[in-house]
Amino acid sequence: DGGRVTGAVSLDDDDDAGGSVSHLVDGFSLTSLDAPETKAAGSNAGGTSALSLQKKVDKSTGFTSTGFIGGSTDPMALALAAMANRVDRTGDPDASLGVTAADVDETLDKRPPERPPGLVVVASLVDKIPNLAGLARTCEVLGAEALVIADAAQTVSHRDFTAVSVTAERWLPIRDVPVRGLVSYLRRLRREGYALVGLEQTRGAVDVNEYRFPRKTALVLGREREGIDADVLGVLDACVVIPQKGMIRSLNVHVSASVAMAAYNLARAH
Repeated sequence: DGGRVTGAVSLDDDDDAGGSVSHLVDGFSLTSLDAPETKAAGSNAGGTSALSLQKKVDKSTGFTSTGFIGGSTDPMALALAAMANRVDRTGDPDASLGVTAADVDETLDKRPPERPPGLVVVASLVDKIPNLAGLARTCEVLGAEALVIADAAQTVSHRDFTAVSVTAERWLPIRDVPVRGLVSYLRRLRREGYALVGLEQTRGAVDVNEYRFPRKTALVLGREREGIDADVLGVLDACVVIPQKGMIRSLNVHVSASVAMAAYNLARAH
């Protein structure tokens, strides 16, 4: 429902349940695992790992279950993140079986604060890390609701990203949506009331300085050279373009997005 998850991950040791162990968040059962004594040491035999749970959800949704680096309130995503954090902290592959309420709270505390609905910058098609880092920095400074990228976990931890972002990822919600799930994600945003606006030099594109941006806007960016994919263009409500007077007619994607974000803020201020 968009609210903060306050439930805990709990263990059910009821003998009547046949020695099963269940992870629950707000009453949502995540998995049922064999009792620890039935598993081989150092393995998760007979159980369901955080990774396998994530893959199942990824396959069914088209974008990652842990895909809201900031602002996630999905019980599955939170529990998986808590399980992964515990394994990383202890180095024990079976540590995920001991997830507690404290682990979930720690995971929640690490998230950037949620921002009110507004401008979501969708950069899943952008793959150069310095550009993504610059986008994160600009999104944070200009007050965007969120930045959407592919492979967020690896990207934001890369030294080339952190060198440019100057900690923007700590304050800006970053959502992980792979290219294969981008169209589905955009359609979901439309159902939530967002206008889907591409930044692209295409027929019918409107001057970015004249476009009347709705408050809830998803600004979709294209690939560094090829622009926005055809299947993505097909689901957009509109395209905006930056007027140019030079000969090369090409701007860096981070620079272009910065101009469009500034135009959005100016339009909303009026």
